[in-house]
Amino acid sequence: METVRREGPGPSGMDLIRKAEELLGTAESKFENGEVVTVEELLRRAINTEADVARLRKLSLLLSEFERGPRSAPDPKAPPQDPLRIEESPVEARLTIFPSRAGGHDLSYEQLSKKLKERGIVNGLREAVIHGATLCASRSETVYRLVVASGDPGQAGEDGSVSFAVRAFDKRLLLDFEQPFFGDVSSLIEDVKAGTLVARLSPSTPGSPGRDIKGMLIPPTPGKLISLGVGEGLQLQAEGRELRSLVRGTLMVGEETLDLVPFHVVEGHLGIGQDIAFDGNVVVSGHVTGPVRIQARDIFIAGNVEGAQLSASGDVWIGGTVQGKAAIEAEGRVLARSVSDSSIRAIGDVMIAESVIESRVTSSGRVRTRASSGIIEGGEISGFRGIVTHTLGSSYGLTTKVKVGVEDMRAPILSAIDRRVKEHEDSLSKIDELKSRLAGSGLTARHLGPEQQVLYISVLRREIQSLEELRHLRRRRRKIDSKEDEGAPLCISVSGTLHPPVMIEIGEVSESIKESLTGVQLGIGADRKIAIRKEEVKSRRH
Repeated sequence: METVRREGPGPSGMDLIRKAEELLGTAESKFENGEVVTVEELLRRAINTEADVARLRKLSLLLSEFERGPRSAPDPKAPPQDPLRIEESPVEARLTIFPSRAGGHDLSYEQLSKKLKERGIVNGLREAVIHGATLCASRSETVYRLVVASGDPGQAGEDGSVSFAVRAFDKRLLLDFEQPFFGDVSSLIEDVKAGTLVARLSPSTPGSPGRDIKGMLIPPTPGKLISLGVGEGLQLQAEGRELRSLVRGTLMVGEETLDLVPFHVVEGHLGIGQDIAFDGNVVVSGHVTGPVRIQARDIFIAGNVEGAQLSASGDVWIGGTVQGKAAIEAEGRVLARSVSDSSIRAIGDVMIAESVIESRVTSSGRVRTRASSGIIEGGEISGFRGIVTHTLGSSYGLTTKVKVGVEDMRAPILSAIDRRVKEHEDSLSKIDELKSRLAGSGLTARHLGPEQQVLYISVLRREIQSLEELRHLRRRRRKIDSKEDEGAPLCISVSGTLHPPVMIEIGEVSESIKESLTGVQLGIGADRKIAIRKEEVKSRRH
């Protein structure tokens, strides 16, 4: 009588799988040419092509362990191992089958199909794969994470996009504080006439739904909408797929909208007696040396600004240094390489890449220099929502004053805008009333006398102007009254060294810092005094 020798307890199936993954990189089973590729088959294939003797030995030993597993007795001390595992995600079911130990029972196709259906997996079942998996189990081979059901994830929608038909002045390139712009600013400008096709818009698509492995509907993921709105000077045509200019100007890409804005371009330098007051954007490709005044919406100067006065209802970008008692006022942001012996007042953030020396800078947003190298030395700096710099104060003992949460310049500007908004709304109400009276009389503009027609046309022109101005004022108000970062704790962040003496004022709390500090954040503590804490390494890198 032949005696079957049973081997002692061997390693668990998952222990062997982990060893296989270390040697093969992946041990997942797959379905190829109508057959399931088991873990053992993956090892055999690797053995047939392996040239390294040491690695070949490891592969052979591991294959032997897999083949001995079904002949070994279960470990009575170990928790019982379920030979069947099913991992599921909404669109995929993966099957793992470990060979049954000595004395165990094989898994049939009917049993496996029943287990899948008991778990609600009824859609996308791969019948041939399931059948192949049970055949492998009957041969005492290991199936690992084999895909036995595949749902339909559906089709994601395409994002909306804009393709430009003319050269666009992309303002975002200049306002990226971390990536300085190098190049000819004036080369970004193309003057287009009214009626010109400036861009084509491809709207986002909704996508198509799918079904998961349990037959449930998977809603489609719609594409992202076009992030840029249509601003002034532009009109959508061709069912919203074409954008044409209403007036003459340059197509400008902002952070929120596309606008058609007139540009006044100065090629070269601007000097004494060359004042500019322009209802549009101003670009100077060289230096600006005063005394000289520039008043515009956005102002872009490639070189330095010395002894000049700049006033913008939007943003100001300076490629070089602001110096020589220059003065800048902006309702938007101000960006420059460095500032020396000058003053800046801005509703938005003031971002100075390298240094602020002996200057007065006031922002209703933040005042920032590069956290890795920027310097604020001397002068008086006020950032209503915070200050970020690398070095604060002077190593030569020059006093530096910094304020946070103290000066907010938005209120008077918002009040002035609100008054103008009300004036235009009152004017439009009167125009509506006049048009209603005319409609009530049963007359049309054609029935009016010549003088009355001229008056009526002037009223309509006034209506168009008021509507355009009202739109501009409301957009301007939203930008100024931005709630971004509101509620964030007020603080001064110094990633490098703070050189005393530095006068600190945060809200209603003030203190003179008389000792050198490194890598700190200054805020208000629970005791309503200036609190100093070490800055986290992650934030210092920013």
